[in-house]
Amino acid sequence: MKDKLFDDLILLGHDVVEQAGEDAEAESLPALREKRGEAFYSELIHALMNIKLPEEEAKNRWKEIVKHKWYMSEQLKRNVGIRVAALDYFLNLKGLIKTPKIVEVKEFADISWKAVTDSLTGLYNHRHFQTAVNRELKRAVEEGGVFSVIMLDIDFFKIYNDSNGHVAGDVVLVETSNIIKKHSRPGDIPSRYGGEEFGIVLPGTRKTDALEIAERIRTELNSNGFANEEVMPLGKVTLSGGISAGPEDGGTRQDIVNAADERLYRAKRSGRDRICCE
Repeated sequence: MKDKLFDDLILLGHDVVEQAGEDAEAESLPALREKRGEAFYSELIHALMNIKLPEEEAKNRWKEIVKHKWYMSEQLKRNVGIRVAALDYFLNLKGLIKTPKIVEVKEFADISWKAVTDSLTGLYNHRHFQTAVNRELKRAVEEGGVFSVIMLDIDFFKIYNDSNGHVAGDVVLVETSNIIKKHSRPGDIPSRYGGEEFGIVLPGTRKTDALEIAERIRTELNSNGFANEEVMPLGKVTLSGGISAGPEDGGTRQDIVNAADERLYRAKRSGRDRICCE
C-alpha cells in the first residue's frame, strides 16, 4: 500500500503539470485527491511550504500556484518547477511567508502515510476506513455499482493478551494484519478498525467474492500458530467476521458498517471462528 501511495506522490512531486500541461494536471490531481482523503490540498500546501491552510483555501491557492507556474515559465522561457512557483507565489507575490521551507517529496509521502495508517500494524486507520466506505457508497449509488465491507475480530483476544502479555498480543495483531494485507487485492482498503477489530473495504466486489477473501484470511490465521495459544478457549487464535454490501445493505456509511458488524457478532454467537454474510 505504501509503495502505491508513494508512487502517486512521486508522480505529483515530478509535476504532472510539467509533463503534460495544465489540462492533464486538472484531470490527474482530483483523482489523486480522492485517494488521499478530505484534507489533500491542505496537506499538499503544508508539505510544500510548511503553511497550514483550511482545505478550501488551500485548494484555491493551489490553482493560483499552477497558473503562476505557467506565467513564470512563459516569462523565463524555461520550465519552472511547481515548488519554485509555490515559493515565489507565497514569498514574493503574496508575502505570506518570511522563512520559507521546502520539503522533499519523500518526506511528504512519509507524513501523508502516517496520517492515514495505524502505527502498529501498517494498515489504514479508522478514519481512512470510514472515508473509504463513504466514497465507495457514493460511487456505487451514482454508477449503479456495488462494493463490500468485511469486518473481522480476533476471538477471545483479551484472554490471549492477559495470559501472554501485551508484547505477545501485539505480535498477534501484527501477524493478523500481515495475513489481511496478503489476501487484500490492489484497490482494497484493509484497515485496523480499533483494538483487535479490522475492516476491509472492497470496491466493485459482491458479498460472495468478499466471503472467499475473508475465508482465506480466517483459514490462514488458523494455521499460523502463535506462542502459547493453547490458553485460548478454542485451543488456537481464531477470527470471526461479518460481511455487508453497499448499497443493498443500506443508504449510509453507518448502515453498511452496522450490517457487517451485526453479522460479525452473529458469527460470535454461533460459536466463533466463522464468517457470516447474511
